[in-house]
Amino acid sequence: MKTVLLARLENLSQAKRSEFLRPLADVQRQYLRLLQNFRDRLSEQVMSLYGVPLRTTEPEITVDAPRTPDVKIGRVFDHNWELLSPLLPMGLLRGAVLRRFQRKVGDEVFKNLSRLTSQWEEIVNAAIAQLQREAERRIEDLVSTVDRLTSMPASEASSIRADLSRLDALAREIGGGHE
Repeated sequence: MKTVLLARLENLSQAKRSEFLRPLADVQRQYLRLLQNFRDRLSEQVMSLYGVPLRTTEPEITVDAPRTPDVKIGRVFDHNWELLSPLLPMGLLRGAVLRRFQRKVGDEVFKNLSRLTSQWEEIVNAAIAQLQREAERRIEDLVSTVDRLTSMPASEASSIRADLSRLDALAREIGGGHE
């Protein structure tokens, strides 16, 4: 009975994995959209104020693939009924034992499904927190870049533009050689 319940919970966990992870994917898309909007607005503002483009394209934020929770079933059904067999014939106890198992099955399924759901919730929340920290770090990096850019003398802006032009020309040259 225990192994059947364990197998069913593991199968359910695997079958519903994408549903458990859906909130993580939703938050990931939302953070990416918010970050890109922030980067786009920031780039426009820097360009209009300083005439220097701010490269704002970044790779997608990825989080470590959440692990599947460990499904464990306690020793609820493991009673030493065989100890009673010398005293009472098991044929007489079979009905009582079966009724006890049937009463316990519903409780165990509910308890273990709740535990499985809680474990998935903890795993997804940890991944969302990791995603949030990464998004915050990236925003801080962008703000720090803008701080450095705004604190430099205006004379350096023209040298930055010249450097960027040379890099663009070099990139076109290299890209043209590979096509």
